[in-house]
Amino acid sequence: MKAWVWAWIFGWLLAAPLAQAELLTSGNRGIRLIELYTSEGCSSCPPAEQWLSGLAAEPGLWRDTFALAFHVSYWDYLGWRDPYGSKAFSARQYQHLDARHSRSVYTPQFFINSREWRGGDLPELASQSTGELRVDTREPFIEASFTPLNAMAAPELHLALVAMGLTSQVTAGENRSRVLKHDFCVLQHQQLSGELGQGTWHFQAQWPALPTTAAGATRLARVYWIESGAEVQQAVGHWLPRGAE
Repeated sequence: MKAWVWAWIFGWLLAAPLAQAELLTSGNRGIRLIELYTSEGCSSCPPAEQWLSGLAAEPGLWRDTFALAFHVSYWDYLGWRDPYGSKAFSARQYQHLDARHSRSVYTPQFFINSREWRGGDLPELASQSTGELRVDTREPFIEASFTPLNAMAAPELHLALVAMGLTSQVTAGENRSRVLKHDFCVLQHQQLSGELGQGTWHFQAQWPALPTTAAGATRLARVYWIESGAEVQQAVGHWLPRGAE
C-alpha cells in the first residue's frame, strides 16, 4: 500500500475518537434542574417516576431542563433492596434538609434548583443565570470551566451518569409483583472542587467505567451542574452516542 494511503488511515484513526468530543456551553441562560428522590421500596414512588419520565419529551431537555432520579436506600429494610439505591444518594437528600431546602425527608420528594417542589406548575425559567458553564465531553476525561457573573462561594462541579428505560421485577416489599420502569435514573454521581484563575473556575476529572447497572438502559446521558453554597447555579447535559454506550 502506498505511503500516502497509510498516512491517511493513520490520520483518520487519530481523529476518529475526537469526532465524538463535544464542547457544551450553557451561555448565561437560566436553567431548571429537577431532582427526584425515590425508591423501589416505596409504593407511592411509581407515579412520581412516571411524571418524571414525561420530561423525556421536553423540548428543552439537556439545554435548560435537567431531570435526575436519585434512588435512596433507607427503605431497603422493608424487604426489597433497590438495585439502584445508594447511601450516598440518601445522604444527598439529607444535605438538602441540612441546607434548609426542605423541612423533612421523604419519598417521593422533588427539588427544583435546590428548592423543594410539591407539584403544580413548574417554576418559570429565569431570564439569566449566575454564570456560564463550559464542559469538554471528550471521554473519559473531563475538563470544565465556570465563569460566575458575580462573586459567590467556591463552586463545585457535579457529574451524573443518567440511564433511561431501566426495568425491575419487584418480588418483595410494598411494590411486590410489580414491574417498575425507571428513567433519568442516576447511576453515578461525582462532586469536584475547582481552581480559580482570572475569574474562572477550572475543573478536571476522569469518568469511571460504566457500572453494571447501565447494561439494561435503553439510553444514557451525562449531566454536569454547578453548585455554590448548596445552591444549583448552572447546568449542561447531553446524550451519549449510542455506539459509546
